[in-house]
Amino acid sequence: MKPVSNGLRPRSIAGLLNFMPYVFQPNQSRGLDATFHFTFTGAEKREATITIKNRTLNIQDGLVGNSDMHVTADSNTWLGFLAKEKSLPLALLTRKIRLRGNPKLLLAFGKCFPSTGTRHEQVEVLPQPSKLRREPLLYQKNDPATGKIRWRGKLTLAEVEDVTHNVKTLRFKPPHGGPIPFNYLPGQFLTLHIAPRGIPIKRSYTIVSTPTWRDRIEITVKREDQGLVSRWLHDELRTGDEVEIEAPNGSFIFSGKEADSVVLIGGGVGITPMMSVARYLTETSWPGKAYLILGFRAPRDFIFRNEISELRTRNANLSVTVTMTRPGDEPWSGAVGRIDATLLASAVPDIATRRVHICGPPLMMDATKAVLVELGVPDTQIKTEAFGTVKRDPTAKGAASTEVAGKVVFQASDTTAPVPVGATILDVADEAGVFIDNACRSGTCGSCRVKLVSGSVRMAVEEALTEEDRAEGYILACQARIQGDAKVDA
Repeated sequence: MKPVSNGLRPRSIAGLLNFMPYVFQPNQSRGLDATFHFTFTGAEKREATITIKNRTLNIQDGLVGNSDMHVTADSNTWLGFLAKEKSLPLALLTRKIRLRGNPKLLLAFGKCFPSTGTRHEQVEVLPQPSKLRREPLLYQKNDPATGKIRWRGKLTLAEVEDVTHNVKTLRFKPPHGGPIPFNYLPGQFLTLHIAPRGIPIKRSYTIVSTPTWRDRIEITVKREDQGLVSRWLHDELRTGDEVEIEAPNGSFIFSGKEADSVVLIGGGVGITPMMSVARYLTETSWPGKAYLILGFRAPRDFIFRNEISELRTRNANLSVTVTMTRPGDEPWSGAVGRIDATLLASAVPDIATRRVHICGPPLMMDATKAVLVELGVPDTQIKTEAFGTVKRDPTAKGAASTEVAGKVVFQASDTTAPVPVGATILDVADEAGVFIDNACRSGTCGSCRVKLVSGSVRMAVEEALTEEDRAEGYILACQARIQGDAKVDA
């Protein structure tokens, strides 16, 4: 017998912050409405803001807003205190832990988490061979932006709004009311798990609503004549229907913390992530300067035209520039032409000093990025996002090469498969029946992020990988083409 405890006894601050949501006891937090700032010093430096309100827990990196209690603590001392290995009074006397605020709040905070219980003598547990054969574990991961495990479930289509002649906004709500069951950041996307015509498909769409709207989630979709999913969403999905949704995902975000000013460039339906950001910055009264640069073919294609006018009126820090490439005979008094160097330089002063987000058709984004680099914007300050950059017909199969580049070992699935020249690891996984999560298949969503155990690969697009991902050996299966034999954790 080995006694165990469900209390907090982490050995690192990172582990503590990651573990807290799983042991938080909502009923014990009844009546508590407070924000706690934590500054950890010493061996593991970290700042965090923890808010407990309405029996919910929210953890953010950094010191956000005003706090009711500020705790400054040596990291090892704080972890020892939580594990009942160090004395809080002694730590306060030696100033290893310092408090600013009402100490009763800290006591109330502690009641929201289970006690570590009594320490027991270590009992050696000898492993025994099991006769059970478990199924291979599916690859799971947290959303890289929020740090939370992605939610998956059904939401109801509550409303549909015609935005232009071929663009609709679909508004989803929980089936039984209440707030949406996940948090997200402006610029992230969700993934629909649907089966139009009986064909199982996953398709990702930017969340166009702002995180401040807690009762609904919205996507804005352009109807494509050859688009299986967009036609289904426009023509067949009805109000009241339930749709399986996975969210959130994506690192193409701007919440105001990333820079003190931002340029948001959208081409056509690429306005969607920019609209989420613009709404959020306006509703949170962000003090920085935001420049919204939009390009459409003609005035009839101008998505969110009326609301953008309202946002400009509400937000003095929001500058809006819109250009049309082919206005034709439609009334239009604004700029005409593409988003080029002249337009950008005139619309955004000191553009080289600003962070820039671009979303739109691939050719438009490539051209705009080249112009920005010419204007002096550092490449590291240019963020891009695109979907639909690859063939999306789920029934179509490309002609596979007969030449073999090597073999790939799917470690968790105990499967080995040959890799044709030109095929990606995700292509091979599909053929071999190995599950690897995926959505965009164009290297931007990050759903197919897996760890490369051995071997080497080359990737045409790596936008969804962070520097930490690359350092830890993660790759994008939809982009990874092997160079010799390889092994992945999938």
